[in-house]
Amino acid sequence: MAPRIAKARSKSTRGKVSTVANPELVKRHFENRFKSDSLNSFWRFGGVAKPTIGDLRYQLLTVGHSPKSKLLREDLEEQIRVHVHGQLAYRKSSKADLMKFISDRGLVVAEASGTVNAPSKKQFAETLVKADKDRKFTRLFDLPPELRLCIFDFHFADFVRQRGLKSPSQPPLTLTCRTIRHCALPLFFQQCKFSIDLSVSPSDADWPEDAIVPGPLHLNPSSETFLCHIPHRHLRHLRALSVCYIDRHVRDRAAKYDAVYHTTRVDIKLDRTSPLLAALRGHSRDCDRVVKGELTATMQEMNVELRKLVQKAGEEWYQKATDATVRY
Repeated sequence: MAPRIAKARSKSTRGKVSTVANPELVKRHFENRFKSDSLNSFWRFGGVAKPTIGDLRYQLLTVGHSPKSKLLREDLEEQIRVHVHGQLAYRKSSKADLMKFISDRGLVVAEASGTVNAPSKKQFAETLVKADKDRKFTRLFDLPPELRLCIFDFHFADFVRQRGLKSPSQPPLTLTCRTIRHCALPLFFQQCKFSIDLSVSPSDADWPEDAIVPGPLHLNPSSETFLCHIPHRHLRHLRALSVCYIDRHVRDRAAKYDAVYHTTRVDIKLDRTSPLLAALRGHSRDCDRVVKGELTATMQEMNVELRKLVQKAGEEWYQKATDATVRY
């Protein structure tokens, strides 16, 4: 009887859409939507699709090499290793040279199953090609400190291109050991831009008519937690913040102000003498009291300095927008 009841219910609900949203599904939807801003996604490499034969031929043409028609994928990949990446053409090398390459690199040639003969030239070449694909470098600490910093700088280059890292966790590279963490984290905080959110009161009393930026600004809980947990010795390396807040733009200055709220993003540059960094350092020392809900003096100082910077940046932006409107 149970299967019949289930079948009847499925017919009765066919074609209808439920108006009651599942809270768990809604939460999962927003988590997937903002996955790019999650704590551990900023450092991940984007997915790269397997190139087609046409893509491989195009890569060779871009470096001035015209491949022959009807080449197999493995032949095109070998030509790319030679002409694009500057590697050796193992198939054209002699067997003695291949044996020397394998001996110098300490590689082991896998013997073909069912054979007792010495490895062939093809096996030597395949061993070297596989070793090139699985290259590992285990002598990082043998390099000079200046060269290690260049490697860390190159590693963080992809993070710098992003508009703003929102409450990011530490990069996995800095979690490997203490030495790398002390060398790489200052570069991470110095080169990357971090996005923080500010909250304002929506009441008209806090919105002066002659103010471009609204009244009291306060850090959102997520941004406050992120700033609290930055190691105190690394706060002085902060150089760029991307501040998001709700702004009310003036559409008709001659008449009245429009009460439409817009989200505005302002980029702020910092230096070692910035009062905001001093307030942040004090805020970091008192982070335990702030997390418990106590409003400390350092928190007030940080909000004041942050509002000054946002006010200045907002006025500069508004002046540029006004000048552009007058020209047109």
